[in-house]
Amino acid sequence: YKKNSKPDFSVTNERKTGFYGNFSFVYDERFILDGTLRFDGSSVFGSNKRFTNIWALGAAWNIHKEDFMQEADWISRLKIRASVGNPGNSNFNTYQTYATYAYNASLQNQFGLGLMVSTLGNPNLRWQQTNKLTVGLDATLVNNKLTALIDWYREVTDPLLVKMAVPSSTGSKQYITNFGKQETQGIEGVFNYTVFQKPENKSLRLNLTVTHKKAEYTGIGNKLEGMNESLRETSLVRYRDGGSPYSIWALPSAGIDPATGQEIFIKKDGS
Repeated sequence: YKKNSKPDFSVTNERKTGFYGNFSFVYDERFILDGTLRFDGSSVFGSNKRFTNIWALGAAWNIHKEDFMQEADWISRLKIRASVGNPGNSNFNTYQTYATYAYNASLQNQFGLGLMVSTLGNPNLRWQQTNKLTVGLDATLVNNKLTALIDWYREVTDPLLVKMAVPSSTGSKQYITNFGKQETQGIEGVFNYTVFQKPENKSLRLNLTVTHKKAEYTGIGNKLEGMNESLRETSLVRYRDGGSPYSIWALPSAGIDPATGQEIFIKKDGS
């Protein structure tokens, strides 16, 4: 720890429980169907919203197993697959739904350590869930030299978990709640080609990964304009319909002024 400061530590406890069932069905090595149903609970969320239902359903067709594909000897594997589900996300701060306090070693007096509000509780905070649809293609071609995995997906995360700014008089800067949603659509591709492979473990492979993704906020309206204004001084994030979670709200820079050593920012009018 820093010189002239005091050590500190923290301990967190998180509880999770879940019940699930799944099934898988394969017909003639050509058609595949599987599904999962879960009932999960986590202490990360509000005491009134601990549990949620999570499900997934997937199907696939091994086209290379069909009789009409047997003469296409340059195709080793060709599969079309699709899946739909609503995976839940519980990877959030352990005590975000609790009203918590923290000792502050810098506020010591004759009565002991100082105690400050750390977070404001929200017993109605729900799981962040994402309804996701994926359609994909798997292929192995040209005597197993070329492999390709291509996925198209669309996600709708509803509701989001948003940290809203609150008046400083509450003793905290933020309050986490469910608000708005995020829509994401993209395509991913992974391609591998084996140029040569020799018995003495010498080989040359070429790999290419392609990703394109677009995401935007929806269902927010103008309800978070006050928070967006409060974020102008402290954050590069804004919450607006049509806005992207990957956008950086900042002024473009023209570089460093050699005379003063200060950074030069470009205004909206270009000056």
